[in-house]
Amino acid sequence: MARIRQCRRLLRGVTGRVCDVGCGYSLVTMAGPWPFDLHACDRDPHAVEHLRRQGVEAVVAPAEEPPFPAATFDAVYAGEIIEHLTQPEAALACWVRLLRPGGRLIVTTPNRRHLLTRVRGFELVENPEHLFEWDVGEFYGAAQRAGAVVTHIEGLVLPLPVWIPGRGWRDLGAGALRRVPIPTRMVVAIVEMGRPLPKLATDIALVAQRRGDT
Repeated sequence: MARIRQCRRLLRGVTGRVCDVGCGYSLVTMAGPWPFDLHACDRDPHAVEHLRRQGVEAVVAPAEEPPFPAATFDAVYAGEIIEHLTQPEAALACWVRLLRPGGRLIVTTPNRRHLLTRVRGFELVENPEHLFEWDVGEFYGAAQRAGAVVTHIEGLVLPLPVWIPGRGWRDLGAGALRRVPIPTRMVVAIVEMGRPLPKLATDIALVAQRRGDT
């Protein structure tokens, strides 16, 4: 639900045509309804067929090579996909080219140097499906090299480091959520604490425009 709220917030005000690249079953669709026409692409034919049944113009294609003409979308959304790609900066450049003048690029990805990592003193990509993870500075630089101007960066979920004897540093928030019933309001607070602290949050959302449009 936190990701859905974030998606709604970052796509607010967008009309026209939007492309969801590497969409899976499409968080953008889950966050709707929307005032724009949604197009999507993914390698998974089952996900694509699922979206087609919902009226989405979806095609089977890789996120890094979406089969759409340049300058045809008012926004491009890439949620939790870039860390799975072998050439992430080339993908960013491709997504920037898809934007119309004034269009909005939204990319979310895990943060390699979140607070728990800094406290531990070492970096660790814990998801075996991730080929890499960026920190905020690396993400910002990659977007600039891809021809984008970053207009906004925010975080999602602030880890709460706690030392557990025999186990080392652990995230109190994640551990407690799995074991102890916590009021929804408190859970939301833990999630939202990362929003103004992207350098320390476990996940980063970057919003950008084509260079020359700002």
